[in-house]
This record gives sequence, structure tokens and C-alpha cells, in this order.
Amino acid sequence: MIILLAVFLLPVCVYHKLTHMNEGELRWMKCYSEGDSLLFASNMNNTDTLIVDSIEIHNSFNPFNSNPKIGSEYEAVAYLNYHIIHNEYSMEGWFSIRKKEQKLPVEYSVMLCDRYAFDIKRQGLKDIVIGKEKFSDCIIFNESNSHYGKSQSMMCGVISLIWSKSRGLLQYSLENGEVFTLIGKIHRKQ
Repeated sequence: MIILLAVFLLPVCVYHKLTHMNEGELRWMKCYSEGDSLLFASNMNNTDTLIVDSIEIHNSFNPFNSNPKIGSEYEAVAYLNYHIIHNEYSMEGWFSIRKKEQKLPVEYSVMLCDRYAFDIKRQGLKDIVIGKEKFSDCIIFNESNSHYGKSQSMMCGVISLIWSKSRGLLQYSLENGEVFTLIGKIHRKQ
């Protein structure tokens, strides 16, 4: 009887699909720690401050589903939430990676204020030179792979952003021609 019951319940308690991200893929989330503050300077002599609000990584090896209501598939996913203090207001943002299929690379999603991109498949990382520094691990989000949201309440005109696997947000551009570039981390006093 117990064996028969186990045969019927086991398929409900085990994920039929389980993905997991490796350490190289998780490096996209390890460029920051919660509470980090970074300073950006613009080509118009303005400064913005990015503050990392939270980092969530869901990357379990556990094949057993403790909550059958969520379904029989588990996709590894990670989120990095932040906000940028820009002039007198705050621009909300996030960056996420998701592993839909174990044999395929992660997919990227991003939002900064009113610019969104969802499930961008990796087409090769770009080499970017900013100032005198070269970055070989970048994704560029712009009009070709992202769009404006439908909400009119956050229209701040972000037209592009560059995200580095090793450094996080490197640069973002606004419709008014202003380009903000990362200049460094603000060190917290202990």
C-alpha cells in the first residue's frame, strides 16, 4: 500500500524540469552587494548615485517540489534590484538572468525607469571602451532589443544602457543627450 501511494505521489512532488546556473553565469549577480552605492558622472557635469536595494538568487539543486501549487517546472532565476538618485527624483531599475533550458545560456531582462527588455538571448558579449578602459563582457540594451513601457508616470527618457558581467551598470543614456558613466563605488564608513 505504501509503495503504491509513493508511486502516485512521487510525480507530484518532483520537478519534471529543473535548471541550474553555474558560477560563471552567477557572476552577473556578484558584481554588487546589497547596500552598495555607486557614483555616475554625466557629460553635462551632473552626478547620479545608484543604490543596490536587493539581490535574490533562486538556484536550487533540490529536485523535490515542496509546493506543488507552483507547478512541476523549476527555472533558476536571479534578480538585482536598484534605484538611481537622479536630480530630485529616483529611477527604479532591475537586472535579471534566467536559465530556461539547462543546455542553453541564460537569458537577460532589464528595466531602468521606462526602458524594458525581457528574455534577451545571448548573442555574444560586446567589447566596449569607456574612457581608457576596455570591457569585454557587456550587453547593450537600446532601441534594437528593448522598448519603452506603457506607463506615462515614469517617463525619464532612458534610451540605452550598458551592463557588464564584472562591473554591473557601466553607462546609461537619456533622450536629452546626457550620458552617465560609472566613475566608482562609494565606500561606506564602518
